[in-house]
Amino acid sequence: MKSITKEDVWELADTLYWEIVTKLNIVDECVIDDPDNEEGTRNTEKGEDLYYTIENTIQAWGELDDND
Repeated sequence: MKSITKEDVWELADTLYWEIVTKLNIVDECVIDDPDNEEGTRNTEKGEDLYYTIENTIQAWGELDDND
């Protein structure tokens, strides 16, 4: 099985997250403006649940390289 780094997991999870919330038209349910950063956003509870589900699924699928 191919070894993947934490950075690979984060990058793929982020890409898949945005593809899913955009395709399902649920961005407003998953992402809000970040009051602590005028130019940033943060995930709602629903968005966090979705992101971590994706991330955990990727980690379970691949063999995480423990050196990263």
